[in-house]
Amino acid sequence: MQFFISDQQDERDEEIGEVMFSILESLFKSKNLNKLIKQRVAFVFLNNFVKMFDFEFIYMKNRNFFYLIIHLLCVEIGLCLQSSDYDQEYAISDQLVETMSIYYGLMEQVIIILSTASPFDTDDDDEDNDDEYDDTDEAKNEPELKKVIKVIIECLETVLLFIKDNLDMNEKLSDKECVLVASSIRLLSCWVAHENLLDEKLVEIMPKIIKFCERHYPRGEKNNELQVNVFDFVVPALQRILIDHKDKLQEKASSKKLNDSDETKLEYEKAEIKESIETVTKLLDECYMHTESTK
Repeated sequence: MQFFISDQQDERDEEIGEVMFSILESLFKSKNLNKLIKQRVAFVFLNNFVKMFDFEFIYMKNRNFFYLIIHLLCVEIGLCLQSSDYDQEYAISDQLVETMSIYYGLMEQVIIILSTASPFDTDDDDEDNDDEYDDTDEAKNEPELKKVIKVIIECLETVLLFIKDNLDMNEKLSDKECVLVASSIRLLSCWVAHENLLDEKLVEIMPKIIKFCERHYPRGEKNNELQVNVFDFVVPALQRILIDHKDKLQEKASSKKLNDSDETKLEYEKAEIKESIETVTKLLDECYMHTESTK
C-alpha cells in the first residue's frame, strides 16, 4: 500500500513539474521577457521551481533552454552589479540585495552542475565507457557548453571587478554593501572551489579579502545582516588550489629530464610552483585563524 501511495505521489510530482516547466518556458520565451525580468517575475519563478525540482529537471527536459537560462542569468548579474556603481536609486538597495541573493543562489547551483564533465549523465552504458571518454568528446557533442562557460567566466570577471572596487575603498562599508560584497566573494569562491580558471585572480585579491573580513567581521563576530563567517567561503577554494599546485609539483618532479636545457626549465617551473604553494599555504593559515574549519 505504501509503495502504491509513493508511486501516485511521484506521478503527481511529475505532472506538477511538467506544468510548472511549461510556465517557466513561457516566461523566458515571452516577447515581454525584459519586462518580466525587470519585474523579477521570471527569475523568482525560476528560483521557486529550482527549489522544488532542482536544475536537473530543466537540464533533462531541454538542454538548450538550460543554457539560455544561464546566459540570461549571467547578463542580469552583470547589469545589476554595474548599475550599483552609477545608479544611485538602485545602488545597494534592499531590492538589489534581495535580487542578487536570488541570482547568486541560482548561479552557485549552475556552477556545481557544470563542474562535472557530463551533468546528470549517469547511465550504466556511459560508465562502462569512462576510460574512453574525454572532454574533447563533450566539446564536439555540446558546442553550446563551451559558449556557456565563456559567458560564466565573463560574468565572474564582472563579479571580481565589483569585489576589487569595493575592497579598494578605505572607508568602512555599510551593512548592505558588506552583504553584497561577501555574497560576491562566496560566488567567486564557489567557482574556484570547483574549477581552476580564475585561481590566480582569487589568490591575488586574497590579502584584501582578509583585510575586508578583519575590518567588517572581527574575529569571533558575525555581521548582523549576513550572520556568516566569510572565511568559510574562501577556505574550500584555497584548499582546491593548494591540492592542484601540489599535484603539479609532483608531476614535474616525476618528469624525465631530456637535456640540460629541459632540466633548467623544469627546475624553474618547480621553483614557481613551490612559491605558489607557499603563498597559498600562508593565506590558508590566516583563514584558519578566523574559521572553525580544520586543515
